[in-house]
Amino acid sequence: MPNTVHRVGIENSDIETVYKSIASVEGLKSWWTETVTGESAIHEILNFHFGSGGSSFEVIELISPSLVEWKCVSGPSEWLDTRIQFAWGCGVGPEWH
Repeated sequence: MPNTVHRVGIENSDIETVYKSIASVEGLKSWWTETVTGESAIHEILNFHFGSGGSSFEVIELISPSLVEWKCVSGPSEWLDTRIQFAWGCGVGPEWH
């Protein structure tokens, strides 16, 4: 499957705040969906619920403050084994692969 890359610019926020918003359950609840359960730690599972549906992701990588990677382990069949990676660095906005 080909990679899809989304580049997102974030203004007026420091790198630690951005990292915490993606790398923690409370941070994810603040912008993605309020119904997030699980633990944001390597090899742990995060569960995202949207109405009657949802997906679960294994946490693959957490490198503070520059990288978060997950792998879909349950949910819609087209999402299974999909990896989502948030990566950012000096002069480069966060990326979602």
